[in-house]
Amino acid sequence: MRFATAAVLLVAFTLPVAAQGKKDTPTPKTGFSALLAMLDLVTEQKVAIAKIQAKYKDKLEKLPADEQKKQLSTLQAEERNEITLLLTPGQKEKLRDLARKDSLKKDEK
Repeated sequence: MRFATAAVLLVAFTLPVAAQGKKDTPTPKTGFSALLAMLDLVTEQKVAIAKIQAKYKDKLEKLPADEQKKQLSTLQAEERNEITLLLTPGQKEKLRDLARKDSLKKDEK
């Protein structure tokens, strides 16, 4: 059970960043990660975001399974806030626009 929870959380917290030398391997992008992928991030931002995500993944994995579920939304919100601080004003604006459009698409379904 803990492995399944960790696997789900890994997908939820991991920014799909193509590994060097593996650019031909498609990486599924969903949610916040998909929106970030549309922002034309520079290498420094990608590296910093990967570090932030690793930090929150580690925090989550250290929690007992029952606490992971309770803390998931809080940790995700903290992670998103920390990542958003790395974005330029233009990227933040584009992220807001993309999030609105994504929300509207979900409402139409």
